[in-house]
Amino acid sequence: MSFLRNRYKCCVVGDHGVGKTSVIHALLDKPVHTLQSTIGIDFFSTTMLANAKDIYLTIWDTAGAERFHSLMHSYLRGSDIIIVVYDITKRNAMQRLTYWLRQIEHNKPSVVVIVGNKNDLSEVTKHDVHDTIEPYIRQNLFILTGKCSSRRRKSVQRIFQRTLNMITSVDENPNEVNKVVRFTSRKNSQTQKCCT
Repeated sequence: MSFLRNRYKCCVVGDHGVGKTSVIHALLDKPVHTLQSTIGIDFFSTTMLANAKDIYLTIWDTAGAERFHSLMHSYLRGSDIIIVVYDITKRNAMQRLTYWLRQIEHNKPSVVVIVGNKNDLSEVTKHDVHDTIEPYIRQNLFILTGKCSSRRRKSVQRIFQRTLNMITSVDENPNEVNKVVRFTSRKNSQTQKCCT
């Protein structure tokens, strides 16, 4: 039984071109420079250490193109973790984030992770993520937010590591709900632009 609780399904969603596949490849130490658009869905798996446990993580990489959205609910079903990726350089990113939160709200994952990707680019737009997620934080979900760049592998790996630490903590303490955790950036030198 403990073996089964060490297995988690993670589904990654978001608009076309936000970098969902790049984020996954960065986690898995795969090249991110020659990727093509996902058609339908891709499937990955990895093992990570979280809270002194080996965690087997299956990652479902969904296509962002609108013609595949009708299939989304079948992919989301049974997800322990849903990661919503948005492009922080886009002005309408929060409007699209609201769309994706509406798509996933009925699936009741243990943890929802809101990830702003492309943090290494200079044309970053300021977004108020917490105003956008306010209506969704009262639905018995842990919501984590953060920013990363798929070109900075450590920033992506840090987000996944904290997510797995959080979900294993949720499983051990199921009465703790309605928490929002924000990944804060450390005070880095100005040359390093990526943070979580």
